Amino acid sequence: MVPVIDLKLRLGVGKAGDKPGRILIASVEELKAGFTVDRLAGVKEVPASSLEPLSGDEQDEAAPFLKGLIRVGDFTIRLLNARRLIEFSF
Repeated sequence: MVPVIDLKLRLGVGKAGDKPGRILIASVEELKAGFTVDRLAGVKEVPASSLEPLSGDEQDEAAPFLKGLIRVGDFTIRLLNARRLIEFSF
């Protein structure tokens, strides 16, 4: 069995169980958990050196669970800290 974390609820971006979605399973060393997601847009490898610190604009309810920002083309992606999400939730 794997514990499941509702990302909308944890990150303060919606109500729990708004609509059916998917569960993304993540393993971080000895920790394993599922995260509810509406969809998965894709998977992309990026170098760790491309990680940028958060600016003042990203300081919201989700900020404690973010590692930083990654820019891919015209998109800015907020990178979640899976370890912190799992440890905080259980």
